[in-house]
Amino acid sequence: MKQFFYFYGVLLLLIIGCNTTSSVKSISVNELESVIANTDSIQIVDVRTPKEWQSGVIPEAIKIDVNAPRFLESAEKNIDPSKPVYLYCRSGRRSMIACELLRDKGYNVYNIEGGYLQLLQTYKD
Repeated sequence: MKQFFYFYGVLLLLIIGCNTTSSVKSISVNELESVIANTDSIQIVDVRTPKEWQSGVIPEAIKIDVNAPRFLESAEKNIDPSKPVYLYCRSGRRSMIACELLRDKGYNVYNIEGGYLQLLQTYKD
């Protein structure tokens, strides 16, 4: 009987853990360029670390380290919840986490696909 519960417990954890669907909207770098060109007020948030910011940031990006202990507190102080928020990190993983945290607080968020690496690649060509 103990093995039965163990087996189904592990199975349930696998099913839950493998559910990678997210209701966070993603946007490509090309789509972001169009949004920037056609929107007066845009909020772009760089969720990388301070050390990563030294390598460059999108001009006028709001810098809030998603790994900082008070990420949500900093976000609430610096981001207008009535406007869409576009987030990026190095490659897109941490910004997805930040998007989920902010979405749960009621923000309208977009994850920039590929992150800063994709931005550099797109504008390098």
